[in-house]
Amino acid sequence: MIAIALAGWLSVRFFEPLHGRLVAWAVTLIWMLSLANLMARGGYTELFTLPLQIGALMLYLRWREDRESRRWAFILGALAATAFLYRQNHLGIFAAVFLMTVLREGGWRRPGFLLRSTLWATLGGLTMCLPVAIYFTAHQAWGELFDATFYYNFLYVGIPQSDRWQAVIFGIERIPWSYAMWGVWAGLGLCVLARRLRIGGPRRALVDLALIAMPLEYYLSSASSKRYPHY
Repeated sequence: MIAIALAGWLSVRFFEPLHGRLVAWAVTLIWMLSLANLMARGGYTELFTLPLQIGALMLYLRWREDRESRRWAFILGALAATAFLYRQNHLGIFAAVFLMTVLREGGWRRPGFLLRSTLWATLGGLTMCLPVAIYFTAHQAWGELFDATFYYNFLYVGIPQSDRWQAVIFGIERIPWSYAMWGVWAGLGLCVLARRLRIGGPRRALVDLALIAMPLEYYLSSASSKRYPHY
């Protein structure tokens, strides 16, 4: 509940400057209500990283304004590592933020900027992972940490790609045709609206980020079989 409350507060703080107070509260209430089914199935660990993911969105806008600052890459790496300690499939938003900032902002033309950003993001991740590893090692529990976090996460990373694509296709097939058509028309409508209103700046940047983050999140969370022993 603390994680949900903190994520809700961050969500309002994030959306209010962009779209106004009414939209910020409406969006926050909608995604909070959407968690009911997840909580009913006992997926409480999925909620712990919500503040981290919204924090990554806030960080993205800050990094766009101050592209040369190394601290944003460092903080992003720390947030991503903390999320990784919970679940591997929560890394989509962090990967999208890094890709959008480094590549879209000219990183592919500036190898030095790309290298520095990668280095600082890696250092940020190590600042979170190393203390946890040292703590568990000092308590003779390194094996348990490795099994519960690194082995568990990398096992999901190693799921055969065919299994992931089968799960993605299966999920799409379960969507009613009428819902799919409404989704297509809604997407087209948003594209037309964005073009007519000439949406730009931070709001356009978030739309671009969503186009990368949503497929990544869906792909990482798709697995047609569970291979970890506790299943």
